[in-house]
Amino acid sequence: MNKAVIHAIPGVRNFRDMGGYTSKNGGTLAHGRLFRSGHFAEVNTAAAEQIAEHNITTVVDFRSAPEKDRMRVTWHAPWTPRYVENPIGGNAAAWIKDLFERVANAPFPADELHAQFILAFQTIPIANADGLKKLFDVLIDDDDGGAALFHCTAGKDRTGIAGALIMTALDMPEDAIFADFLLTNEAVDLEARAVEAAT
Repeated sequence: MNKAVIHAIPGVRNFRDMGGYTSKNGGTLAHGRLFRSGHFAEVNTAAAEQIAEHNITTVVDFRSAPEKDRMRVTWHAPWTPRYVENPIGGNAAAWIKDLFERVANAPFPADELHAQFILAFQTIPIANADGLKKLFDVLIDDDDGGAALFHCTAGKDRTGIAGALIMTALDMPEDAIFADFLLTNEAVDLEARAVEAAT
């Protein structure tokens, strides 16, 4: 089974090309057409030049207004994509807040955390159906010849759910969908992120 290609872009977490997977009927999602990532608030001009090489002309941002206020994006030439605000962060942000409160105020509650993750991944897609539909509308209507990218803050949970739904719509096998979701474990330095979150 092929898998997506991870690209190391300074200032961007979990940036990858979702092409390369083959559907159940034998069709393959072409490389260079669909990308996913974390936020772009730390991108400088040099990184923008690298991103521009991928011909990404449309960016769909799932972050909530408070997330965007904390991590403001400045587009650097030559990469100035069409930007689509599509917040599906409200429910996810509340879930993350609750998650951190549980960890901060109790001994590590493994069973509770496991249940919280299951609940989040069951409810986020349903609670944000309109926002996810907007993503599909953008992808379907995007006919400028360039690639599209969707992202949240970390490029992991909301972005992972959206990626899984896209792959499901493209009739990708379940093992490929799980593999792409779990590829975040390779694309992100999880130990460094844990230290960063704790400070």
